Amino acid sequence: MNDHKRTYTMKQIADSIGIDKTKVWRFIRDNNIREYSKNGRVLLFDEQQRVRIIKGVKSNDVHSMNERKNDSNLSDKELISVLKNELEQKNKEIDKFQKLLDQQQQLNLSSQKLLENQKSEQNVNNHTTQSHQNTSKDDHNDTDTNTNEQNKKPSNGIREGFFKRLFR
Repeated sequence: MNDHKRTYTMKQIADSIGIDKTKVWRFIRDNNIREYSKNGRVLLFDEQQRVRIIKGVKSNDVHSMNERKNDSNLSDKELISVLKNELEQKNKEIDKFQKLLDQQQQLNLSSQKLLENQKSEQNVNNHTTQSHQNTSKDDHNDTDTNTNEQNKKPSNGIREGFFKRLFR
């Protein structure tokens, strides 16, 4: 071996490219790079090995970053696809509920009209019945007339409720 050759430690190589020493060690281990020499427990690498390690570590970093970007792009696309499907389902549910709400409103309106028709028919029937009763009771005394006046419905055609008549 040539002792005059410049050698580098893993720490020096890592510091020269600005990464952690463990990344350099992993690259050396994974690629079976043998040290140029040893100084106790410290592994020393020559210039050629240093250049190879630097290029390899940088290309691995770029490659792993590209893989991460591709993975994140893929997962982003999958996420977007899932979210689009969920949004479409929610829109369909909203449309369904809107139709149900419209049907409910139409049903309420028709029920209200039916109730109004029944009330008006009942009012007409009550009006004719009361007019027949009033003509037959004209012959009775004044106390009966006062009671009939209390039981009469108002002149506007709307029948008063029980409590309203009770608390006059």
